[in-house]
Amino acid sequence: GNGYSGYGYNGTTVVTTHNDMIMRRTDGAPFALTQFDISGFPGGQELPFSVTAMPSGVSMTFTPDNVVDGGGGAPDFETFNLPSGFVGTSFVFLTTGISSLDAIFGLDNLCVGPPCAIQYGVGCPGTGGFAPNLAQTVCDTNGQVAFELSGAHGGATALLLFGLTQAATPLGPSGCFLNVGTLLPIQVAIPLGGAGPGNGSAFLPGLLPPSASGLSFTMTFLASDAATPLGFTTANGIEVQAP
Repeated sequence: GNGYSGYGYNGTTVVTTHNDMIMRRTDGAPFALTQFDISGFPGGQELPFSVTAMPSGVSMTFTPDNVVDGGGGAPDFETFNLPSGFVGTSFVFLTTGISSLDAIFGLDNLCVGPPCAIQYGVGCPGTGGFAPNLAQTVCDTNGQVAFELSGAHGGATALLLFGLTQAATPLGPSGCFLNVGTLLPIQVAIPLGGAGPGNGSAFLPGLLPPSASGLSFTMTFLASDAATPLGFTTANGIEVQAP
């Protein structure tokens, strides 16, 4: 769409597409999406759109300002930032626009980086059908990290587990899986805040020492839930790459 009358334009080459766009590396390797610019199409509306990381299915929804002037200059585009750790082997941009004009959008300045943590596996639903989720939300080159535990029962106790490999070990006939392998002798009990099904959460900041640079390990957590057959539920796993 660059340079064509009526298309969003910011002075550089842009991608203009209809309804959706899939972004991936040519070698299929995982990567982190950190920032992008987006514009609508003149004559249509800028409607909410989603960006989904695959294969995890983790999705975020954004609402543009609906300013579409279609004639050159930065006002055509808005910049959106994604949280650290938004990682996938591909990303799907999908607009909610249905009409031919509303469904056209432009993308530019797609900023990517190496993955900090790769999400894998699935959590096991607990009370209310909510499955616990583990994500890395901060990953800086100075070693600063942070992890978010969510989706468990409010007020539950979480047991954070560490391993060396990804796994999906069945836990009896429960349908739940332990998503770390080669367990390390490290377990951390964490009280979760919140109240009620799906509202248990905790935020865990930390600092990895320089000696850990380049190392990888896996993490998951169990969350107490008396209403389940096991007395607890399990979260997905993440594979962390120390910066």
